[in-house]
Order: sequence, then structure tokens, then C-alpha cells
Amino acid sequence: MDKKYRYELVICMMTVLLFFTLTTSFVSAQPEGIGAIGWNGEYWLIGTFDGEVVKYDGEEFTRIGALDERILEVESTEDFWLIDGWHTLVKYDGKALTKIGDYDVGKTSCNPSYCLIYAKLKGEELSEEAAIAKKKEFVQMSEGEKKKFKEELLSMDRLFRYDGKAMIDLSENVEFPIREMR
Repeated sequence: MDKKYRYELVICMMTVLLFFTLTTSFVSAQPEGIGAIGWNGEYWLIGTFDGEVVKYDGEEFTRIGALDERILEVESTEDFWLIDGWHTLVKYDGKALTKIGDYDVGKTSCNPSYCLIYAKLKGEELSEEAAIAKKKEFVQMSEGEKKKFKEELLSMDRLFRYDGKAMIDLSENVEFPIREMR
């Protein structure tokens, strides 16, 4: 192979490498996507699937912070935002992100004063080993035992009220079967 062709081959390979590097770094720098958008009457709050929390005031975007998980929902009251991460609830008061706790959230809704949250405490879930053992037991259960077992699993769901300060479990006061809501 003569010098001219080797030179052209090297240039071609460098061009491909440069193109690959530029396009790959550009794509990997992009967020996975938007998981939630909410409006509080003053500004937008945006949560991404890669955990970023961003404020948009109509003119500029400001990064607030990040969670270590996807953001699925944002809701606001007059005083704070409720941010539902994959398994974490977080409050944003306009200044800082504050973790409320670990919950597996089903639904949330806020009014100007507080939020209602339908969830289960993260610690109440069965471990994988326990779930496998229960599944083996479940197969051998009678229909009545199966029904009771399902009700026990579903009873882990709770209805909470959060006012920005305290998470109050309302489940004991609920007269309708909240387990049917999911």
C-alpha cells in the first residue's frame, strides 16, 4: 500500500472516530425524558426520568437538584411541591429538596393546603425470597386462604395526608375499601 492510500485511510478512520465521539457524547448528555410537569401559578416544575428537578419561570430554566431515581409526578400546594420519585417522596419548598420518606406511591393529589397520597411504606413490601416462598404456599392454599392472603397484601396500602410538615396516616378513618383503588 502506498503512502497516499495509507494517509487517506488514516484520515478516513479519524473522521469516523471523531464523528462517533461527537454524536455519542451529545446523545449521552441528553436526559432520558420528562416524567412530570407541574404548575403552581408562578412557575413550572419539571421532573425528568433521570431524576433532575428543573424550575422554568417562562424565561429561563434553573436546575434545582436531583433524585437518585426517576421522577413520576409533581404536584403543588400554595407552600410546597410534592415530588414523587420511583420509590421516594420529596418536598420542594422553593429553596431546597427535602426527602419525606420511602413510599411506593399509587396516586397523589394536592389542594392549596395539603396533599393526599395513596401509597405503601417501602419497608412493607415483601422481599424476593419471601415472595417466592409465599407463591409456593399460595399454590397449595384453599380458595378462602387465597382470598385472605390477597386481602392482607392489599391492606399494606395506606391513604396519607401531607401538609408540608407531617405525614398523617388516614387509613384507619377511611370507611370505603381503599385497596380497591389501585
